[in-house]
Amino acid sequence: MSLSKREQQILALIFCLFSDITMVAWLYFKASNYNRYTRLSGTMVDSPDFQFQIYGILLQSMTFALILFLIAQTVVYILAWRNFRGAYLYLKFFAVFGFAVALYITFTASAFALLPVIFYLTGYYVFARSFKELTAAMQTPLLSSTPQ
Repeated sequence: MSLSKREQQILALIFCLFSDITMVAWLYFKASNYNRYTRLSGTMVDSPDFQFQIYGILLQSMTFALILFLIAQTVVYILAWRNFRGAYLYLKFFAVFGFAVALYITFTASAFALLPVIFYLTGYYVFARSFKELTAAMQTPLLSSTPQ
């Protein structure tokens, strides 16, 4: 069974979105552990109630930032689905970054990020090829319209 280029693009977009959601969920899981926060922060504030309030604000801020990140990524994936060249260029570089972060998490913390490593690597291959094809398609009419 061979997938068409369009089907490969859609599959890569879905897999990379899944990987983004997985990585955001992992970050939230790690940050939402209050015991870990108290170990990292130590006894910087004497009042445990105030410390818990600061933790709540930090968690809300991080949650808001992660939600904004997912919304922005979803917009970029929609633009890529509509074959915008800039979206593929962004996703090509983001896939490299996502690959590096997922690989780092796999080696240092947990092997769960191994699947996002594979998805980001596949996404990079598909996005780079799509960007190259769209760039070539944009330059072809310019080359053929030159006077002879």
